[in-house]
Amino acid sequence: SNGWLAFDSTELFYYRYWPIPSPLGPERLVAPFWDDLTGGHVFVGYVSDLHAFVVEWAGVLNRFDNSTEETFEVLLFDPQHRQTATGDGEIVFQYLEIADVDTLENHSTVGIESHDRSVGLQYVFARRHSQFVDDLRSGRAIKFTTDPPDSFFFGVDEDRPIIDEGVKLRTTVITQKLTFEFQRVPSSPIRLEIYDVSGRSVLSRTWQDGFERLTLNLSDFPDGVYLARLECGRIRRHLKFVKISR
Repeated sequence: SNGWLAFDSTELFYYRYWPIPSPLGPERLVAPFWDDLTGGHVFVGYVSDLHAFVVEWAGVLNRFDNSTEETFEVLLFDPQHRQTATGDGEIVFQYLEIADVDTLENHSTVGIESHDRSVGLQYVFARRHSQFVDDLRSGRAIKFTTDPPDSFFFGVDEDRPIIDEGVKLRTTVITQKLTFEFQRVPSSPIRLEIYDVSGRSVLSRTWQDGFERLTLNLSDFPDGVYLARLECGRIRRHLKFVKISR
């Protein structure tokens, strides 16, 4: 298999991959890594602990050089056990070892497509992707879901408290600055970590008990989505925020 599956029978077997959506290619497409692949093994099974049907490509060779091994999988979650807001099943792509090396044939396609090939969600094609997603790489997972993302507060010069129970996090999201406000919790240090979308810590700070207001200059941060984690004693809160430039 060339790194894709479909929710229907198909006679298509040609390796050529296309952008999503496209009138070419299989219908009802699920493409974790659509590329010209050969060898290795393809495993199929149901994992009862996860309530998921799993298809794994293990050690398949990229025919660009016939030596680069790719190992990745698709998990199709049973909506009876893992419910979403719309009742649809979630799809997860996981990559143990991946290398998008095919420079001759537009690299690869990653995404999902509808039954009539008119609508789809493309993560990457020919190494071109949205500025809001990261490159395909080993250790990455991609989830397709109809559930909305975690809420975040966005605005210009707006202070909104979002954490209570003795710790208050007040945030201002603008083009350059983000403001945090901490309310004193006796004998408990306050720890703040900010992560980018790849899970890399981009800022780490610790304060002893007390009250402090901190304004961070984010002008050097790339545009994108970040996660702030605040810990104070046994209280833990998370905030997702967006930084944009004008």
